[in-house]
Amino acid sequence: MEESEFNFLGDEVWWTKLSFLTDLFEHLNKLNSSIQGRNENMLTSSDKIMAFIEKLNLWKTKVNQDPFKVSISYLVDFKLAEDENLCLIKNNRTMQLKFKEITLNKFWIYVSEEYPEISIKALTILLPF
Repeated sequence: MEESEFNFLGDEVWWTKLSFLTDLFEHLNKLNSSIQGRNENMLTSSDKIMAFIEKLNLWKTKVNQDPFKVSISYLVDFKLAEDENLCLIKNNRTMQLKFKEITLNKFWIYVSEEYPEISIKALTILLPF
């Protein structure tokens, strides 16, 4: 074997791309696993796929974002995982129906079982009103 065949192993750009693809395929694998099983149907699967697409856009925005630009996420101090969970909530049909049925405060209390961090931040903002 020639030494030149393995030169890419010393290339940081190549390792960065490999790391990116590894992370991306890990997320795709989780999505794939989550849309399989007995209790899964087309509606819940499509909700999860739409949430994943929104997460991809969120990640793209975070990567391309100007670090000196202030957004609402920074004012509320949302972490990336919380932004991702907001994508899940937004694309969940059950949550959408519940949101229409109850008041805003009650909705965030309802959400607190599954997403406590987001719920606490939302209620902290809403309580003064």
